[in-house]
Amino acid sequence: MLEELLPIVGTLCLFGWIPITAYWKHKIHYEQIKAARHGATDEATTRALDELRHEVRALRDTSTKFDVAFDAALDRLEQRLEHVELRQAGGVPQPVASEPVVLNGVTGSRG
Repeated sequence: MLEELLPIVGTLCLFGWIPITAYWKHKIHYEQIKAARHGATDEATTRALDELRHEVRALRDTSTKFDVAFDAALDRLEQRLEHVELRQAGGVPQPVASEPVVLNGVTGSRG
């Protein structure tokens, strides 16, 4: 009994996703036609969506700026820690790099 069902179940598992995919594509297409028939979204909704997209873009830019500033602060902290560790160990401290750092549009120096 199990040996007779195994090829059928295997075939269904292998090829069963094709009609399901076709059904969902048809359903999505039908819903798009239905939405187009009822008219596009109203102007207020479109404006609200554009405002939300703009806010998300601004938040993404802000978070990127803070991420860069945080990374720069971590780098400075690591350099200071290495400097203190070398001084504690009695070694010769390496001079801190004097390359300029740009944070939030302001140019400064490390150290």
